[in-house]
Amino acid sequence: MDETPSIDDVRKAYELELLDSTGQKVKFGSLIDDTGKTVVVFIRHFFCGSCQAYVSRLAQVQDEVLEKTRVKVVVIGCGSYQPIKQYQQKTGFNKPVYADATRALFRHFHLIENLEATSADQPVKNYLAGRNRLMNVLRSIWTGPLQRPQYIGWTGDKTPSFV
Repeated sequence: MDETPSIDDVRKAYELELLDSTGQKVKFGSLIDDTGKTVVVFIRHFFCGSCQAYVSRLAQVQDEVLEKTRVKVVVIGCGSYQPIKQYQQKTGFNKPVYADATRALFRHFHLIENLEATSADQPVKNYLAGRNRLMNVLRSIWTGPLQRPQYIGWTGDKTPSFV
């Protein structure tokens, strides 16, 4: 998506369902905090090494800072809810994480999907600094399907274009 969703688009998305870490259905609208700000981070999937690095960096933000600034952070990934608990352990992210198993929310926001790396004329994102692309792919395979083959299948292996 090249533009910010309208308020109407966001409100329509409120009725779409996600799954929490136990497989319980949760409406997207229930995640939005009306008393502060809610940052919704869409990730490729739960085994993506780049996404894990990004969420690990988010996990370093102190709870007190988020509370003081009234900011809630939520992560939404494609695929099954089953890897969520391991994902939170691996990344150290103790905030809410949800799965969009049907990709209804991703489709609703017309998220553009791509596998493009940072272009050569742009600096590497600081959470990826020092990461070799090949090693990142191998790490993703190792922490995903090789260690948890029960989750092999379509996981939404492309990245949305906005956070």
